Amino acid sequence: MEVQKAVSFLGYMIPPSYSTASIGPNSGQKIAYVYDASGTKLRQVQIAVNGTVTKTILRTILFILIVLIFSCTSTKYPMVHKKEIIGRWCLEKELTGYSTITFTENSLVVLSTNIDTIYFYRYYLEGKYLYFQNFEDKKAKTAILKFTKNSLVLAPFLDTKETQVYYKCE
Repeated sequence: MEVQKAVSFLGYMIPPSYSTASIGPNSGQKIAYVYDASGTKLRQVQIAVNGTVTKTILRTILFILIVLIFSCTSTKYPMVHKKEIIGRWCLEKELTGYSTITFTENSLVVLSTNIDTIYFYRYYLEGKYLYFQNFEDKKAKTAILKFTKNSLVLAPFLDTKETQVYYKCE
């Protein structure tokens, strides 16, 4: 005598006295009916066949990967365009450093100190960095840590030792 065991079917435990039948069009979806021993239909479920489940899983994984890639590629530092930085910027606190920085349209930057010293440099922006170039072709760079239309935060640059926080003075 053969002993029948319960079968798991789409998360449902089907005892040996139940049977299943598959019907439906050949569209990649089959409909399964679960019957009891007397022939009464208990439940209807859809079954994906012909790789539909695999395609759905792969699409889901691809979607998740795309979301992760785009969420990981955000820049830590802001991108600043030359038109946005042009103008006069004043140091927020009286720190050692340059009390005002003036960026001009012709790529000239004027750095003023509290002791009436003025420095002139050429400047250019490249990604998150602000480059200073003196007229002897010596270059210095600093990272732009934060930029809004009214504030500019620079990492220590040239001879400054602290992060410099500027606001738009005009």
